Amino acid sequence: MGRKILYTKLKKRIYWAIISTIRFLHNVLYYRHIYLVGRENIPPVHTPLLIVSNHQNALNDPLGILFSFSDRVVTIFTRGDIFKNRFVGKLLRSLYLLPAYRLNVDGEETLKYNNIMFKEAGTRLLDGHAVAIFPEGINQTKRWLGDFSSAYLKMAFETAERDNFEKDIVILPMCNHYSDYFEMRTDMVLKFGKPISLKPYYDLYKEKPRTAQRTVNHLVRQEIEDLMLNITDLDNYEAIDYLRDTYGIKYAQRLYANPSVLPEKLISDKKLVAELDRLKTEKPELSKQIYEKALELKNKFISYKIKEEDLDRQDSRFSSVLMGFAFVLLLPVFVISMIPNILVYYSVEPIAQKFKRKGGKPAMFTSGVRFAMMSLYSLPLFWTLFVVFEWIYLGWIVALCHAVLLVPSTLFGMHYIKEFRAWVKQTKFFITKKKNYNKLNELLRLRNELFLTLDNNLKI
Repeated sequence: MGRKILYTKLKKRIYWAIISTIRFLHNVLYYRHIYLVGRENIPPVHTPLLIVSNHQNALNDPLGILFSFSDRVVTIFTRGDIFKNRFVGKLLRSLYLLPAYRLNVDGEETLKYNNIMFKEAGTRLLDGHAVAIFPEGINQTKRWLGDFSSAYLKMAFETAERDNFEKDIVILPMCNHYSDYFEMRTDMVLKFGKPISLKPYYDLYKEKPRTAQRTVNHLVRQEIEDLMLNITDLDNYEAIDYLRDTYGIKYAQRLYANPSVLPEKLISDKKLVAELDRLKTEKPELSKQIYEKALELKNKFISYKIKEEDLDRQDSRFSSVLMGFAFVLLLPVFVISMIPNILVYYSVEPIAQKFKRKGGKPAMFTSGVRFAMMSLYSLPLFWTLFVVFEWIYLGWIVALCHAVLLVPSTLFGMHYIKEFRAWVKQTKFFITKKKNYNKLNELLRLRNELFLTLDNNLKI
């Protein structure tokens, strides 16, 4: 018995050590900003907590949830096919992840295992832990909420029944939102809604189980819809998403929101999409014209090989020259920061890009695969090898100093690359501005006309 208790304590300490390390890499290095909104809605520790979320970005969604909680273990249901490899399966289960099998992906014969997994998750709930699940079953490729399965509620109510309905199982609706699905050093929002107690529905469940599940499922779905950006007009999705990225910046400013702060941009985007939906209902012909002009403008920017953000940058030629000198002066620091990070990045990037080139749902694994491989393989390997190499050939003082500076130098290097790319684009824009004078005037005219139409027809 003593050995078992010791083993359990050791396992938990190893778990928290691994999670804390990967959380640091996720929250500090990989993402630029992670916003946790509505944390006051999270019930106290030891509450049987069922976290229910939308599913936008494959592996990044469960990782975001996992790293949002530092005070409790979160069991997360993930796609069952990644557990097929025996080693990977053991690793994932040691991190308290459980497989969820889907009919259209894993086959009918695998569905029988869901009952076993749900029972195990239910036991963890009754022990006061948290369980997270994605009722959509599979990640979406657009900013919208797909079909919901109510299997998670069947599991929750059956778990309560196992305990003779003594404990109150609480559902915490939440959403994930990203400034960019694929790139590093971007922003992420995790937004927590109002918790929903199952206890008031226990009596209804005893008499009409399906009715109780449908009733609660409707409440949970509605709460998640209120939290997230849900673009339901899929026929015009491309145009709406383009307007959100472009006109949406101006619209946010009209609402006195800061478009560079993702939670504020999320709120203004929700308002913008709601207004576009209203306009489509009240003035369908005008709405059709707006969407057609938006796509025309988008395609012209692409065909002219001009980036829209270049038009909005207010940098002067003089400031651009100064930036160029700054990049030259800081180049030695950048080169040092890239040792050994160039190996960390490019040893995994070709694999990540394979997912992106596939498009569709596989593309949504790009960022998650990159992060997983960097945090579990390339970063610890090459950082360790480099520090050991310096220790042997340059001495322990140099190695120790470089080890201490690895994180800040990595952040500097990534910021340097991002700003340098923006500077190159802006410089190229200045050089070709005279050559593309007529094209730029046409784009500005079309954009100003479109934005003016939107200003005059969308409420704030």
